[in-house]
Amino acid sequence: LRGWIGEKREAERTRRRLEEKAAEWERLERVGGLLDEYELHEAQVWLDGPDAAELGISDQSANLVDASKEAIEQRKAEERAAQQRELEQQRTLTQEQHQRAEEQALAARQLRRRAVLLTVALVATVFFTFATALFYFQAERARTDAETSLALSTSRQLAAQAINQLGVDPELSILLAKEALEFRVTTEALNALHQALQISRIRTTISITDPASDITFDTPRDQLLLGTKGGQIAVWDLNEGKQVRSVFPDDSTEITVIREPDEGGLVAVATESGMIHLFSWTKERLFNQQASFIAHNAPISGLDVSSQGKEILVATTGFDGLAKLFKVSIDGQVSERVLLQSSIAVFNSIAFDPMAERVIVGSDDYTARIVNLTSGDVLTLQAHRGPVYGVDFSPNGKLVATAGWDATIRIWDSQTGKLTNILDGRSGEIYDVEFSLDNTILASAGQDRKVHVWNIATGREKQTLAGHKAAVRHIAWIADGTTLASVSDDDTVRVWNVGPNGEFPPLEGHSAGVNSVNFNPNGDLLATASNDGTARLWHFTNGKFIPTLFVAKYSGEVGKAIFNPEGTELVTIGPGQVTGIWHIDSSVLRKTFAGDLEWTRAVAYNSTREQIVTAGATSLAVWNVETGELVKTFPYEPGVSSVAIAPAGDILAAGYVDGSVRAWDMPYVPIIDETLGGKKLV
Repeated sequence: LRGWIGEKREAERTRRRLEEKAAEWERLERVGGLLDEYELHEAQVWLDGPDAAELGISDQSANLVDASKEAIEQRKAEERAAQQRELEQQRTLTQEQHQRAEEQALAARQLRRRAVLLTVALVATVFFTFATALFYFQAERARTDAETSLALSTSRQLAAQAINQLGVDPELSILLAKEALEFRVTTEALNALHQALQISRIRTTISITDPASDITFDTPRDQLLLGTKGGQIAVWDLNEGKQVRSVFPDDSTEITVIREPDEGGLVAVATESGMIHLFSWTKERLFNQQASFIAHNAPISGLDVSSQGKEILVATTGFDGLAKLFKVSIDGQVSERVLLQSSIAVFNSIAFDPMAERVIVGSDDYTARIVNLTSGDVLTLQAHRGPVYGVDFSPNGKLVATAGWDATIRIWDSQTGKLTNILDGRSGEIYDVEFSLDNTILASAGQDRKVHVWNIATGREKQTLAGHKAAVRHIAWIADGTTLASVSDDDTVRVWNVGPNGEFPPLEGHSAGVNSVNFNPNGDLLATASNDGTARLWHFTNGKFIPTLFVAKYSGEVGKAIFNPEGTELVTIGPGQVTGIWHIDSSVLRKTFAGDLEWTRAVAYNSTREQIVTAGATSLAVWNVETGELVKTFPYEPGVSSVAIAPAGDILAAGYVDGSVRAWDMPYVPIIDETLGGKKLV
């Protein structure tokens, strides 16, 4: 029965929202106020269900749904057309670059043939020998120029793709930009990586089987508390990256709101059945139930809690049109007081001011109200053009923020009720707003699947945190003000780094260009290789890079530095034929491999860590890591760009700058010799 009542209540709310949207659309003379995709889907599900026939739908609402469908389809068509034009432009640019590169490669081959003919015909004389050598070196230079041009072309193409993905998938942009830098360090690739790192600030993504309804931080323990639709309190340790505790309140219905005071140690949860449960919990993650009581005769929509010495203040709102204040004594006694009452509107949210002397309440009647808990005076904030869903006091109590259906965030003076600023929430309804503890930043979450971070002083958006695949319902700050958590309808919780700029200070130590950077498997050491003849290690701790005493020194440029799979040793590619393995803790050069006499371009470990493969100018070489002995060589045409060994250790593969891939089945039988997708870098 309770489920049926809940379904009918949700159906009525959906109908009412649709009618409100239709009325707003008519008021705007049908030039604005159309449904977005999420609202259209919700309306269509309701129209296709039995509740639409039972509750009825107006012609205005039906017309709004039809018009919204048409507008969304038209917008999608325009977006597809724009994307197609962009792709055509990029394809044309890429083809031109590849054509130029192929022309250079053709010229290189022609010069090489000329050099060979001169060598055969004129080998008898010193003069012609010198001429042949001259032509050969010119051919090699032309070949190198062609390879460089191909690398530049591919790097820029990948960088362009990374830029195109910034607004859709910042994590993919990072991968594309890093791949571009592997081919060639270009300004375009560096800029793409910089922009992607600025946008992508995800610290942790938590996938949950029991969808979360609300979220709060336990500040002293750096732990995340989720209230779930399955009725549990789920505790996640951010350092351990896993769920460490779960508690089910007595009634085990959906937890609609969960809150904890800044000082921690107390958790309040509100449930769909109208119950409030108070728990104290210890460092050992043991929960003790302090009190449970019925707060509303309907699901609870808003909750806040404040610990005041020997008593706990609990403020609530419910779908029964009531806003209440409860005082819970140390012995579990509960007293109740009605703060606001409405027969026509639902109160959606509630929040204490820092001193717990006032509360702010968001309502479906387009208003927010500040209630003085001592005098009972009510200050009404009225400017929104739809229901108010999210409310919050600034930590200094001077400002309040309200947000809701009309996609705006409004900042008010909490004493006078004066509207001080309006922030454009971009698109869609806004469900939650939260001030940072330093009073300078405001975060908002809503229907557009993003978290927006605002500078309160300027009213401008500082950051957009993209990554969720559905509406974001709730957000919560951690005490350091640089970490924010969000919970979404996509059944994930994301923890974001929102510190200043998201960029670390430059690492100073090299005196010439840096050729490669690589992290160890644990992510706490960074290796850099430079043209100054050194490879260096940097320790990442407490959000900072600290240089270590480790320095691998060579007489010429160091092309690459990578970690072994355990992270205990560093493999460096030095000048000429030198490939070295260094012990990280002692900075001792443990082994040197005499590879190709020209240069070594790439290196890889096999799955057992017993062998490494080096790629030189004219051969691949397999080495025994312990003895330093040469196990096998593979001659090939010049132009290798990378090597890899399959996880099972049974296949060795090499990629070439001409677009070919060759592979050997251990023990070293050729099984692949193919060109992939035409001529391009592999």
